[in-house]
Amino acid sequence: MARRPSPGADARLEAQLQQAIDMQVRGQVAQAIDMLRRLVPRHAAHPGLNHTLARMLIMSNKPEQAVYFLERAEAAAPDHPDVILLRASLHETAQKHADAVASYDAILARQPNHAEALAGKSRMLIELERPDEALACLERAVECEPHEPGYRVQLGVHTLENGQPHEACEILRKACALRADDPAPFASLAYALNYDHHASPEDVFKGHADYGRVVERGIPARTAFDNTPDPDRTLRVAFVSRDLKEHSVSYFFEPVLEHHDPSKLFMACYSLSRHKDAVTERLQSHADLWRDAGPLDFTQLCEQFAKDKIDIAVDLSGLGAGNRLLAFAARPTPVSLTYCGYPNTTGLSRITARLIDAITDPPPEADRLAVEQLARIDGCFLCYRPLADAPEPVPDTIGDGIVFGSFNATKKYTPQTLDAWAEMLKRVPGSKLLLKHKRMRIPDVQKHFKSAFAERGVDPERIDLRLAVDDTRGHLAVYDEIDIGLDPFPYNGTTTTCEAMWMGVPVITLAGDRHQARVGASLLHAVGLDELVADSFEGYIDTAVGLAGDHERRRALRGGMRARLASSMLCDGPGFADRFERAVRSVWRDWCANPR
Repeated sequence: MARRPSPGADARLEAQLQQAIDMQVRGQVAQAIDMLRRLVPRHAAHPGLNHTLARMLIMSNKPEQAVYFLERAEAAAPDHPDVILLRASLHETAQKHADAVASYDAILARQPNHAEALAGKSRMLIELERPDEALACLERAVECEPHEPGYRVQLGVHTLENGQPHEACEILRKACALRADDPAPFASLAYALNYDHHASPEDVFKGHADYGRVVERGIPARTAFDNTPDPDRTLRVAFVSRDLKEHSVSYFFEPVLEHHDPSKLFMACYSLSRHKDAVTERLQSHADLWRDAGPLDFTQLCEQFAKDKIDIAVDLSGLGAGNRLLAFAARPTPVSLTYCGYPNTTGLSRITARLIDAITDPPPEADRLAVEQLARIDGCFLCYRPLADAPEPVPDTIGDGIVFGSFNATKKYTPQTLDAWAEMLKRVPGSKLLLKHKRMRIPDVQKHFKSAFAERGVDPERIDLRLAVDDTRGHLAVYDEIDIGLDPFPYNGTTTTCEAMWMGVPVITLAGDRHQARVGASLLHAVGLDELVADSFEGYIDTAVGLAGDHERRRALRGGMRARLASSMLCDGPGFADRFERAVRSVWRDWCANPR
């Protein structure tokens, strides 16, 4: 939320501060910071300048530099709410959640209706696992500033995380109506629509297309390129992501990077994350070029593509957090793609193609639901790299009765999914349901799920809610307790499905009418388990109940599941890298036939 400079500056400085803020709103944060730095020698003690510069440095992931300018602003105006807000932001960046709450409370003690402080406190209460208090703060923020869309966006996102996607979409539609030229509410609405069972495929497509139009309206597209339109030459491809680390995206991206043929594809990685780990180091070793691109704003990122002579830029985030779609909206390279990290169209007409497969997006009906061209990879559109230190699966589960299970994000557990799971529990006497996620440690979340099943006629004692396990081997070992994995809908799991199968657990999925509802079907087809893919709500329940009653079938599946995956196309890194290159090459050939 952009804020006008503090009063008291002379007119010229005031105008320059506002110019910097306008640049920041357009995504040109680095240029805004450069402009503000040039003002510092003449206005070193000005609180508004120091405050604005510190805020933008925080936005650019440079908190250490921000501290210097914040301290100068504090020296001039220690009790100013904007200065206290900035200190709270630094506490947030350092993950000092309780300290941030104290800063927000200091503002609210003087100004109980300070909407930004209420919203900030809400963010920290979520981190402190106090979601009900966070919701109350957000509702107050919306009441205090009913015409500010940002607070409604935050409320909508919080509502989505609480497993109420339909209600979240209604809140976010109101935010969009308040400011038709702001991409943020449209991005959040499009994202939330992926989870809404009530939204038709056409509704979901429209939400994404609306976002794309808002973004592209404010960003001019590049129209001329000097890249040589040779269909057969080595292509310079840049992958852009903040998830080039221990993250689910890397499980599927690493096989492409590790097994690529550098004579066909020169692969550059543009990492947007400050965090580095063992996975980052491994990815770096496979890349032909590595850029730490987190500090770059979208115009600088486009300039770096040009310097590196990139032919094809690949987005791995879609509308997910920390994306760089503003850069892709500027059409920085002749061809651009979106892949893997997001289950839908980006809505951007300037992205050339989206890489999927014929099961997730059956032709021709799926083509009308994407703004980009759909480029289908032969076979499954994903390749899974199993965790190297995964323990061996047990040959059979221990204990009495069937245990169904799902380790997906709680926001995927829609009311319709819970309806199906409750019916399975009723039809399989003595069965239990094990749900594991980090949010299960929150008492309010536990109460929600226990109550949800009680309302559906299932004894809450049959619902086993587990906390996330940080240790990888410990996390995977929990699959030993599960007989049958359950895929949520309409937003399927991906990593969770692959992990479950690698640990010997068969997974039941419901193939729906959109990409995110058909990923499970693609994964199961890739390992030859189409019989576990249902095509109706009733069939989903029947398939799970039938497998629950067939112990020999379950035992056979469990005993052979890891070998099945290892020998399937789902884990064939070299083969997938070749199929990936052919799909990318096909899109490039289309551009070469009409280079513009």
